[in-house]
Amino acid sequence: MSEYSFNHIDPLKDSETLQKGIYLCIIHADKIPPHIGLSIDGEYFSLKAKGKDVGVPVGEVVKIVSKKSIKTLFVRLNMTLTFQQVFDSYANFSKTVVFKTSCLSPIKAVFSIGDDNHIQKLADLLVYLESKGVIKEVFGVNINETYSGIPYYEVEDIHKRLELLIQPKV
Repeated sequence: MSEYSFNHIDPLKDSETLQKGIYLCIIHADKIPPHIGLSIDGEYFSLKAKGKDVGVPVGEVVKIVSKKSIKTLFVRLNMTLTFQQVFDSYANFSKTVVFKTSCLSPIKAVFSIGDDNHIQKLADLLVYLESKGVIKEVFGVNINETYSGIPYYEVEDIHKRLELLIQPKV
């Protein structure tokens, strides 16, 4: 069951498309929960359980998800942000913290959403962005015609996943 469905997803032909503009990056778009990051003018940012990605070339992200066959979406946003705003937002976080911060936290900060409890997961964010009319287009990597959208999950699923990710490997 999908919690959020996209009207249209174009296949990403090459990472050059992602070199200009702002993209919400949805990695593991078919998993519960998916992972999200932000790309601005070809540089990728992401808050993770064991740290963060800051200014990683988005082409490298595309290579990794392509090679590993990870279903990934790049949602182009029609909004004005600067690299410095994104950089500064991520500078305020060192990693995710179970029951406190997730990969959504710096994105909410850079979009000036604050601690709005109505936006607690990806589907909430997408509905918010859609209501603002800023979703311009969606590109997919490893997305086929059977993909139905962002799966339904609860906020506690995010924290369960974060707890799992910080467990030592046995």
